[in-house]
Amino acid sequence: MKTALALFIVATFICFASGKPKYPPLGDFKTQSGKAFKNAKINNVAGDHISIIHEGGISRVYFDDIPKELSKKLGLNKGTVDAAKKEREKAKREAKEQQLLKLKDGPFGLWSGMSVEEANAVGPKRADNQYGKFYKLSKKINSPFPYTHWTIFKKKNSRGFTATFRRLNALFDPKMGLVAIETIGGLPRKESKKKYSEIILSLTKKYGATLVKKNEKVKAITSENELITTIWPTKSRPQGVWDVSVSWREQTGSILGDTITIRYWFVPKKTILDSVAKDEANQKAAEKLKAKDKLNDL
Repeated sequence: MKTALALFIVATFICFASGKPKYPPLGDFKTQSGKAFKNAKINNVAGDHISIIHEGGISRVYFDDIPKELSKKLGLNKGTVDAAKKEREKAKREAKEQQLLKLKDGPFGLWSGMSVEEANAVGPKRADNQYGKFYKLSKKINSPFPYTHWTIFKKKNSRGFTATFRRLNALFDPKMGLVAIETIGGLPRKESKKKYSEIILSLTKKYGATLVKKNEKVKAITSENELITTIWPTKSRPQGVWDVSVSWREQTGSILGDTITIRYWFVPKKTILDSVAKDEANQKAAEKLKAKDKLNDL
């Protein structure tokens, strides 16, 4: 008798400690729509549905499909259904807001799909790497492909030049908004390679292992200089970043020092370059057709 009483007390304590109420077994349970479940028991009760375990696995049965007598026993009614729906909508909103906050915490405060106006509002507010208004690049001057806008970082160093990053190029698409950015900076030889290594280490911690490192020789005015590029594989990452690469370029005789360039693509790089190539091919074909028509008119 004492043993039975002790077991009952232990079982009651476990049930109380778990905080999960005990529900009566449903047995062979049928919903209002006629769906049948064998050896069913209630696993959880929410405001607008119940979760049941049965021979076929785990299923949810929503309020409209729960037999009215069972709903009454479990305390489910229109009020609990409405409250559950509101709670679910609130959770979705909060999740969406959190996702948006993550996207907005992109490189240099920029994020995928933002407009030029939004980007212009971000730059001056930044404590570090503050930059000015984005200006449209002119095709008549040295316009870096495929970027459409540019701006300058405002922070200066002791030598009067801008700090590690001097310039920020951006590619704004009329339909997709911001799809890529490129930062360009320069440091003296003694500092540049160290800074390049620091950037690689920092981005590897953030975006994972690199894909490949390219070593090239590029033609300079006075000699052939070295160009090293580290690339990360194309994949979806936090802040909407798909492609990342960092380049270090030796600049012999340059007063601005060696060049460090970081490129971020918020849309897969190949998607954009293929689109640009297609547009250029269509434009050339149209010009060729126009020239042919003009020749036929002569």
